[in-house]
Amino acid sequence: MKYASASVLIVSMLVAVAGCGSSSDTAGTTAASKSSSSAAATSAGASAGASATSSEAPSAATSASGSGTAASGDATCESIAAKYPALKGTTVKVGTSPGAGNYDAVDEQDPNKIVGVEPDLYDAVSKCVGFSWELQKQDFSGLIPAMQAGQINMISSGMYASDERAQQINFVQYMKAGEASMVAKGNPKGLTSIESTCGMTAAQVTGTVENAIFDKQSAACEAAGKPAIVALSFQDNSQAVSAVAQGRADIFLTDSGVAAYLAAKFPKLEIGFPIVSDFVFGFGFAKDNADLTNAFQDALTLFYKNGDLEKMIVKWGFDASQIFEPAIKS
Repeated sequence: MKYASASVLIVSMLVAVAGCGSSSDTAGTTAASKSSSSAAATSAGASAGASATSSEAPSAATSASGSGTAASGDATCESIAAKYPALKGTTVKVGTSPGAGNYDAVDEQDPNKIVGVEPDLYDAVSKCVGFSWELQKQDFSGLIPAMQAGQINMISSGMYASDERAQQINFVQYMKAGEASMVAKGNPKGLTSIESTCGMTAAQVTGTVENAIFDKQSAACEAAGKPAIVALSFQDNSQAVSAVAQGRADIFLTDSGVAAYLAAKFPKLEIGFPIVSDFVFGFGFAKDNADLTNAFQDALTLFYKNGDLEKMIVKWGFDASQIFEPAIKS
């Protein structure tokens, strides 16, 4: 099903959005040597495209990064590190597409830093297991191809662990998600449900799962004899948000946590209607990268059981009810 008009791909930033500087629009990364399947990382400094390193990471919960507080059972950071000796002393290249919100966002005080719940989590895991990390910024749609090409070792970008994506990469899932719409202040188009979006212009980010929601609804609109949804496609959240704020688009769908952040930050926007979803967040890993995948699951499970995972997600405005025991999806 195609939309009523061709998607307009806008590559350059239209309007700078607070918390999402131009560094979030960097397309591609410097090519790096592909990681071997036995060692989930590469040596420090291998990529000239890295934007930040673990030495610049935000502080994590003390028990997660320090003594390795025991959870239910005998697991500690020391025992997890001993289980994956090939990871000790390596550098994991983290692919990210920073955007507005409390997941992975450009620090307003230092555009070279990425802050949010996911940086806190992977920094805590790195200290627990004994590796360091460096960032490589990409367009969201380029993250999985970069992983498949061996340019990055993991993905941290507030990514939903969808069935389609799990056919290409593995995930360590850790938190439930909700969906919400962003509309102009006052909701001038009166959008109260996804069914009310027929004929509207929707801002979309290439490669995100929200596009399928609009695809399905647009088909339903046409089947009912109503106008299809018109799509405006962008490379990142900040561009899509700008389109709604400037009146070039009527609606933008995003995670409810991002929506709450945007509504608080930008007076021209407000949250529209919620959408029930079964999406969950996960860190992405290559199919042949068992050590790093399993180490992340083990460390996050430790944090889940000792309470550190809850502390870190609550710190960034999420509800404790959103977390669950981390699990691998492949």
